[in-house]
Amino acid sequence: MELTPDQAANATERHDCPKCGAPVGSPCRTRGGKTAFKYHTACFTLVAALREDLDVAVPDDRGPGKAWMIRPAADDAPIRVEGAVPIRIGVRQVFDRDPGACQPTGGAEGRAL
Repeated sequence: MELTPDQAANATERHDCPKCGAPVGSPCRTRGGKTAFKYHTACFTLVAALREDLDVAVPDDRGPGKAWMIRPAADDAPIRVEGAVPIRIGVRQVFDRDPGACQPTGGAEGRAL
């Protein structure tokens, strides 16, 4: 289901952002106190229709790049469930402490005869 940018923004703003703490009805904010240009991944993946998107842009009417201000929550905001935890998306790379252990072994020069 394809959502328009406004529909995607409204659906995303129905949830508190777990990353920046923006309340229901407000766009995500930066650490510097400005409105973010894109919603945080942890926020828009709470919306089933947006989980496959790589990013969701904040619409121009919310003032991305300008000073962040709290907006009133929509009347149709979902009921908050106590103890609900957002899913975490990401990849973790683990590196071996021995840099030689990660080297590929192949070819005649890599084998002992």
